[in-house]
Amino acid sequence: MTPLIRRLVPLLAALGIVAGCQPFSPEYIAATTINPPTGDPKPAEPAVERLRDCPECPEMVVVPGGRFTTGLTTPVRAEIPSFPNDNATVVVGPFAIGRFEVTQAEFAAFVAATGHRPAGRCTARERTEPPTVDWRGLPGFGPNHPAVCLGRGDGEAYAEWLSRRTGRRYRLPTAAEWEWAARAGAPDDRFFWWGDTIHADRAVCAPDASSEYLIEPVGSRWVSPYGLHDMYGNVGEWMQDCYAKGRNSSDAAVPTGSPRYCKEIEVRGMLCRYGAFSKTSRTPDFTQTNIGLRLVRELP
Repeated sequence: MTPLIRRLVPLLAALGIVAGCQPFSPEYIAATTINPPTGDPKPAEPAVERLRDCPECPEMVVVPGGRFTTGLTTPVRAEIPSFPNDNATVVVGPFAIGRFEVTQAEFAAFVAATGHRPAGRCTARERTEPPTVDWRGLPGFGPNHPAVCLGRGDGEAYAEWLSRRTGRRYRLPTAAEWEWAARAGAPDDRFFWWGDTIHADRAVCAPDASSEYLIEPVGSRWVSPYGLHDMYGNVGEWMQDCYAKGRNSSDAAVPTGSPRYCKEIEVRGMLCRYGAFSKTSRTPDFTQTNIGLRLVRELP
């Protein structure tokens, strides 16, 4: 969807004028509108179990397991990658997932210890970005900004290093794990754990609905009831799963270390306006200035 169309969608939908289709649903309009800050105080950090296996390791939060239906279960007219009506009932066991997206400081420790060099040329998200950007991000980024410009293989290499370093198994999350964690106990079909509308003070989401591009230091917005930050927006996060447009791929996760078997990999969380149902894809070696990582650590 082009920037111009994104700006026109709420008006056209409200008027019932969308070429070639029925009007967009109120749920879609509500979820795709970036509302001004509410002024409500940020929630306190919930009492959850946190893990940190080494000083340079990312802090992890233990998420309870459960059973749920993936995707939206009611019809919503929107882009298929963002609102995949690809329902499947899945069961996820308890796991630990990064409290934040992997930061530059955390990834720098890995680079210093291993000499790892992310492969591929990073794609600029905006025309105003400098032509050469690496995982350290854009001018003005600091140690608490997310590490960006990372491909799926970079995420796997980082997870493997942490596994060797700690004796625990780190890996990329499955799409089902990510969606379960992003929902944070919310009912089915709720876009965000707090409701169905997005506000600028609750998630790192560009106030201009025509743009997906806004990156801030991790933990800048609201914390979820599961103790997680920035599940909606900030940067996209690589999954284990192959991307399968139009059907659920949560049961088709590819083992860590095997990106070559997928033409495209799921990326979650980039489309902040779509909350827990954000879903897009990239080729495994693709790198971009708004794609980073969040890891899972398996529990004993």
